[in-house]
Amino acid sequence: MATATTPADLIRAAIDTLAAARAAETLLAEHPELPVARLHASGTDDDDRVGPLLEVQLDTNLDALAEYAKAIGVEVEEFTETEFRAVTTVRGVTVWVTAWEPLDSDPNGF
Repeated sequence: MATATTPADLIRAAIDTLAAARAAETLLAEHPELPVARLHASGTDDDDRVGPLLEVQLDTNLDALAEYAKAIGVEVEEFTETEFRAVTTVRGVTVWVTAWEPLDSDPNGF
């Protein structure tokens, strides 16, 4: 999905989203052990900066996130109090591999 104010911006966002989806193919071919819960490909990040972005969500699997980060040689960053990320680049696309600390009050762990 892409949102924009001009057709040119919409096209750029769609192209970036496709690039992020292709990066997902590469990442998962290289790391098939990742227990992916969801993939999110877009042409913008949370601050609406234009550019391809892929988020690989591992739900509450912090161990898998730590193992992935170690395998690629990056640190796990605390994004929020309960959300953690390993950030890298694949095929020119910014990639966030994300996991959350489970909350005891929510039966789904979020």
